[in-house]
Amino acid sequence: MQWLKDKYAATSMAHRLYMVSIVLVFLGLLLSRSWGTAALDVTSMIAAGFMIAGFIMWCLPVARWMRKKWHKPLYKTPIVLLHLLALLVATGLSRFAVSEALGLPPQSFDLTVGLLALLFYIPAWMAVVAFLLFLGGLLLLAVTGIAVVVFAAIQMGASFLKIFGVNYSPQFNPAMALFHSGGAIAAGMVLVACYSFFTDSYQPWVLSAIRTTAVIADFHPAPNYPGVRPGERIHPLDNGYTAYAQEQPDHSIVIGVRTQENSAHDQPLANPIPSPGQVMRPLFERLSVPVEPGKAS
Repeated sequence: MQWLKDKYAATSMAHRLYMVSIVLVFLGLLLSRSWGTAALDVTSMIAAGFMIAGFIMWCLPVARWMRKKWHKPLYKTPIVLLHLLALLVATGLSRFAVSEALGLPPQSFDLTVGLLALLFYIPAWMAVVAFLLFLGGLLLLAVTGIAVVVFAAIQMGASFLKIFGVNYSPQFNPAMALFHSGGAIAAGMVLVACYSFFTDSYQPWVLSAIRTTAVIADFHPAPNYPGVRPGERIHPLDNGYTAYAQEQPDHSIVIGVRTQENSAHDQPLANPIPSPGQVMRPLFERLSVPVEPGKAS
């Protein structure tokens, strides 16, 4: 058993976790004969977790290397570009959410879109990382497949060269590369599943919160604006329409759209700007208060 202990000690942590995932898959296949597909589903989920853990352990040396090189601007560039990509994705998600919540073009609600872009930054990072993991896993899988074919051809050529006394035996183990690609794809699938779960479970609450944010941030009371009814908050749109928010007796808010009035409208403001004389007159009246004769004596 000593050789087995030595083999285990020489194996990397990532390789150990990958082996556990393989054992769990075969265990699920055996248990499925007695307990049905439920056992296979449970063991497959646990195996995917171990595979993802192995992929993370394989990526840790790269993360440590990036941390050591972080002080150099060249190595900061990829992270900065990923932040910009996440910000663009967050802006796109916020525009889509505003459009779905209000049923209106999101271009007119800049403040609401900006606030939601900050809130959607973490979900945007989840989407970016999931895309990169999917892409990296598929590329690694394709490169591994090409490498298998190339090394098989090289080995065939090496056996031919032995006739002339040339001993060349290249070694290539595609199993680890396949495990790495499988771990990356599994991690991407978990991120996508988490994002879908949260969006489906909390969608009504999120849409209600977006409508409330839009009413507070982009709708404003304007009693002197043409066509505004008492108690309404409005937001003029860019195409000759006006969006309005009207509070109902039960304190719910109805959001609608109407055309802007094109007829002549002449209504003075409720509080006109006073002239300089009107502003200064009360001051002079306070300074020139007459004194009664009885008090003067």
